[in-house]
Amino acid sequence: MSAPTSECWALLSRISNCCKASTGYLSILLFAISVFFIPSISFGQDGHHGVGHETWHEGFYSKLVRKDTNVSCCNLSDCRPTQSRMVDNHYEVKVDGAWLRVPKEAIQNVSAPDGGAHVCAPEQVGAAKGKIYCVVLPPET
Repeated sequence: MSAPTSECWALLSRISNCCKASTGYLSILLFAISVFFIPSISFGQDGHHGVGHETWHEGFYSKLVRKDTNVSCCNLSDCRPTQSRMVDNHYEVKVDGAWLRVPKEAIQNVSAPDGGAHVCAPEQVGAAKGKIYCVVLPPET
């Protein structure tokens, strides 16, 4: 083998080793991203307590008022984005991963800035299980 050819093979070998190392680092980086970000995305869609609240608090949640008590719907982490659906003659929203029936008095007559569904409810544990303060439904399509 001539000198230039052996130098080329040596260079290709180094590049190959570098790419293998980069691929390993890329795999680790992608795994880390999925561990940290994908659960928060799915929690937001399932109306998990506190997830997404900070995005909407100042400009939207802080202005919502409960119809039954005339006080704020929001207690610094009670409101969050969620999913909604119509079942028979009533609405349901996902709260902490479970579908709950929306009381008529909890429905706010406003649209969210993102056009999505939002729920204000305590963490669904103990006596608070099943309780909903306020719901913002997406516009009818």
